[in-house]
Amino acid sequence: MNTFLLLLLANGVFASINIWPQPRQVTEVNILTVSDALNSGSSFSKDLLQSDVAADDVFKCTVCDHVYDADADGNGVAFEDLPDDWKCPVCGNPKSAYKKQTDGSWIEMHDVDEAHTVKLHKNFRFNLLSVLTPPPRLSNILSRYSSFLEKTISSFPSPSPSISISALDISIGDPTNLKLDSTTDYSYTLTLTSTTSSISSETIYGVQYALESFTQLFQSSSPLTLKTFTSSLVISDSPAFSWRGLMLDAGRRFSPVSLVENLLDSMAASKMNVLHFHLSDYCRWAVESLLYPRLQDNLQASLPDAGFYTQEEIGGLVAYAGDRGIRVVPEFEFPGHSFAMETLQKDGLQFCNSSKTYTIYNDPDGKSLQILKDLIKEMAGLFPDEVFHLGMDEVENPVPCSAEGTIALESELVRYLKDDLNKTPMGWDPISNTLNATADVVVNSYQSSAGSQTFAEAGWTVVDSSNYNWYFTHPAGWDWRDECHPGGCAGPLGWDACWLRPGADAAGDAAARVLGGEVSVWTDDYAYPQECGAWGETGSLANASCLYYRDFDDAYASSIGGITWPRGFVAAGAFWNFDEAVNVSSVEYTEMIYDFNDQVQERGGRVCSSGKVCDYLSEGETLYEGLTDEMVGHMGCYL
Repeated sequence: MNTFLLLLLANGVFASINIWPQPRQVTEVNILTVSDALNSGSSFSKDLLQSDVAADDVFKCTVCDHVYDADADGNGVAFEDLPDDWKCPVCGNPKSAYKKQTDGSWIEMHDVDEAHTVKLHKNFRFNLLSVLTPPPRLSNILSRYSSFLEKTISSFPSPSPSISISALDISIGDPTNLKLDSTTDYSYTLTLTSTTSSISSETIYGVQYALESFTQLFQSSSPLTLKTFTSSLVISDSPAFSWRGLMLDAGRRFSPVSLVENLLDSMAASKMNVLHFHLSDYCRWAVESLLYPRLQDNLQASLPDAGFYTQEEIGGLVAYAGDRGIRVVPEFEFPGHSFAMETLQKDGLQFCNSSKTYTIYNDPDGKSLQILKDLIKEMAGLFPDEVFHLGMDEVENPVPCSAEGTIALESELVRYLKDDLNKTPMGWDPISNTLNATADVVVNSYQSSAGSQTFAEAGWTVVDSSNYNWYFTHPAGWDWRDECHPGGCAGPLGWDACWLRPGADAAGDAAARVLGGEVSVWTDDYAYPQECGAWGETGSLANASCLYYRDFDDAYASSIGGITWPRGFVAAGAFWNFDEAVNVSSVEYTEMIYDFNDQVQERGGRVCSSGKVCDYLSEGETLYEGLTDEMVGHMGCYL
């Protein structure tokens, strides 16, 4: 049985569910028998079946709710006196579809013995229980999903057998708890019957995920079906990992706010909850500094390297992410990869004599250290998350630097974050060379999932960013298969390696130290010249260097979206609830992920269209906005 396109058997009836990521538990529960529904004559039965003959015999159609008074005098006629060929004048539902109950009400005969498509009533609404004044974040969530669901509601359901749901009751344990961190509860229970639906969650973020699942049930190309009046569908769901991340590199090619927001929307749809924002590297320090404004000297609008986020824009992005249950974890890369900080030499920042990476020198007078502390404190004040990523990757130690001096610098920055700023430090694999193993520091392990397992077993807290599986530097499949090089591959050939358990085979206490997984959207291949000149004159041009300039922001956004999704959705599923029994190359899986991809695209997400191959510059044969054939070479584009 396919575990993604779930076919649930209960009382001999199948219900088809299509939700991504895969819910952890889905059950169909028998709530009453057909004979109970037909013969009880109770008010419960009458309410449940939603159709009755009023005292004056005015008839209400169960399909479209049209109230029909046969003789138009306000008194009506008995339903049984209507002609045999009578049909509802609004939706065409025939008289022959109805059967009388012992309490005098009428129900559709097909409703009692067939599985029906579940649809939303034209007057569908959310019922927020026990919350008099919802916090703005909750109101934003409800408004967003209300707009999504509006597209699934027609004026009335089709005359074919269907169940019409008119309301979704929402119960929240603590609607005032807006905190986003490693302990946030995203769990939820979603229940559907033939007439009612409900959500129960401890937090508004669990409500958001329940609404996402609920919305997918009605946007999917595979309609939800239930056995009318006899069963309810119960989805109990929660993530297996607390860190379900996407890293976006804005330290090379600048990503406009609109692109970041678009990625956040797609992340929220796939229940990812951490944006790891890589904000400094060879090309730029991408956030406005009021303490050291020279960092933006080379990034003004009229210059080739234009692009940085104002502090106000950062606040807006953090709020936008929070409304989608997403944490924003900033990364500022040092002491290596610091080429873009060379403008601070006038302020006293010193560098090693390096021809490649510009490693910061831990000078005896402590000038470099003080500048870094100033910047860390300023930037930490913009990002409320408990984690702050220090980079600490690929340092070099040419004179006057030394390994001992660099380690001392890194160690002091880690201590400063922990003790003075009360933040959890995070760094790439080499941070483990600076400190003894400790669960108080997060290792962003990128060399392999087996390496992540090793770190966790040694006592480190770990986020798995295995470069083979989850580095999205190149088009889908490029790094895995010759046939996907250089243009990429569609479907399973481009995404099967993304289906992997974070932390590999870590078990017991080690497994508990694996926070989760993360895809990494690097922009090395968009920089012009390569690494923005940090590697000197010898560096070759990058594969998509023509997209470096801001004139091509739209094409760049399409390129990033096309390279990231849908394979990123596969990774998101692994981070939510990995199942080693899943065959990611199956036809069912491919149809399911493309169905979800289509839904995200319909909402406005920049994705690679289902079944298409997307490289840096095009979707299929269509070049992205503003590109021309003259700009495109065999491996990419060049200026």
